[in-house]
Amino acid sequence: MAIYSATAERNLTKCQVLKRVFQLTGKRLSDSRLRSFSTADTLRALLITPPKPKKVVDALAQKEELLDLPNVAVYPKRLSIVDKEKSVGRWKIIEQELKARSLPVFGKDELRQGGGLKAKFGV
Repeated sequence: MAIYSATAERNLTKCQVLKRVFQLTGKRLSDSRLRSFSTADTLRALLITPPKPKKVVDALAQKEELLDLPNVAVYPKRLSIVDKEKSVGRWKIIEQELKARSLPVFGKDELRQGGGLKAKFGV
């Protein structure tokens, strides 16, 4: 009986400490991490660990050895086909040919300025 009451008391103390830590820092610890600490030092270590980056770009930017490779390029947003063609230098030629054949040119800037596909083509 004494073992159960000591465990319950320890868990209650843990909960009170974690509640106060959350009030002061605003950092919430997951349930799996709650079980892992037993001393104040391990709790401090859990609170100091930096959060994971929200974007993959940020995670890759922290690894400088990947950015130094010649075959690796990291961009903050998704590259479209138009962006790839612009980087190679073919987009001007493609745009001229599309206009010569009176076909729609789907550039991002055009769609934003013109109000999208509905305004342009009645889609």
